[in-house]
Amino acid sequence: MNFLSEFLFPKKCVICGRSGKMICDQCFSDLRIVEGKCPMCSGRSLQGWTHNRCRKKQGLEGLSAMWSYRDPRVKKIIKGIKYRRYKDLIKEIMERVDGNIEADFIVPIPLYWQRLNDRGFNQAEEIARYLDKQKLVDILVRKKKTKPLAEMRTKEERSEEIKGVFELKKEAKRIVGKKILLVDDVYTSGATMREAAKVLKRNGAREVWGWVLAS
Repeated sequence: MNFLSEFLFPKKCVICGRSGKMICDQCFSDLRIVEGKCPMCSGRSLQGWTHNRCRKKQGLEGLSAMWSYRDPRVKKIIKGIKYRRYKDLIKEIMERVDGNIEADFIVPIPLYWQRLNDRGFNQAEEIARYLDKQKLVDILVRKKKTKPLAEMRTKEERSEEIKGVFELKKEAKRIVGKKILLVDDVYTSGATMREAAKVLKRNGAREVWGWVLAS
């Protein structure tokens, strides 16, 4: 953003409205790190590792999240990114995150092409790029449009809606035997990330871990 744009459209914190940044230092520091939870059953878990009893051959090994999505302030951040297209907000957040990622590849959850055209960017891909763009691989494809999962009442409905929605590009052989970090902005029911992990595991990924801003 150039000087004229900054002058005409000054940045304001999406939480408190203070001028200067899209998320001010005070609001960022006030957000509490969420407790780890198992990505399969959502129960408490040390560092977000999947419980032994919840492990599945094609499931996630664990989930890392920064904040709780139940926090109204966090919901403002996610809505700002998704619906107001605040791409700079992602940059401000991720510049404050430790980018030391222990994975062979980072794979973002893809958007359906129509939604990508409408929004102009994939928030998961932007997050992944800031984590480590050298490890970023664009190998997942969302092959059909789905209804908003947040509008569905049960886990069964969400799982059925997202079933079979992902496929891999031809060059996906590179993930065989590798540790994958699957990235998205938010993890609620987990149906989307679990379905993506299943596709990666079926195609040879050794481990699949999740990383999100909020859960």
